[in-house]
Amino acid sequence: MKPLFIVATILVFLSSCATLNLSVQKKAILKDLTIDWSYASNVDSEYIPNIDSVMIAVLYNYNGQNHSFKLHKKQTGEQDGLTINFSRGKFTGDGEIAASYLVSSIGLIAAPITMLSASDGKSILFFWYFAADRIKIQASLTPELAGNNGQSVSNFIQTGATFTNKAARMDRMCSGINDYVNNILLNLSGDNKK
Repeated sequence: MKPLFIVATILVFLSSCATLNLSVQKKAILKDLTIDWSYASNVDSEYIPNIDSVMIAVLYNYNGQNHSFKLHKKQTGEQDGLTINFSRGKFTGDGEIAASYLVSSIGLIAAPITMLSASDGKSILFFWYFAADRIKIQASLTPELAGNNGQSVSNFIQTGATFTNKAARMDRMCSGINDYVNNILLNLSGDNKK
């Protein structure tokens, strides 16, 4: 279990290397940045209240520290600033987890034994399937803030689902989302020391 968590953490860290940048002119004068987030229709409903809580916590935590600009949730009629879209969010259900146990036990135990006995020990076949939770995050800056070309970065946050309870799985996903959004904000403010 621990190696799976380490791999997921490394993937989140490496994927955070894709960053957004404010244009040089805007970085010097930006004092307040609007942030907005939305969900595509293909995001499982379990994610929505949890991600809303994560994003509100990110706002409060970021504004509670000393940065080059403050954040606030975009209000109706305000110009776009940083927009984050969550899509392709799958939170694995109990049926798929049961299927992963079944397929993996057949593929890792029964299939090799059958192949070995059927081929007089000359061949072996094994396979597995471990279910995973995942969500795609696409962050973009309005072209006015990002410079002429505009910018958008996207990434998947993914964690294993087969051997973990629902609460722990959701906590790991929310932690990955929190880290990813914080890295974007630290990069925008120039506070990210890489």
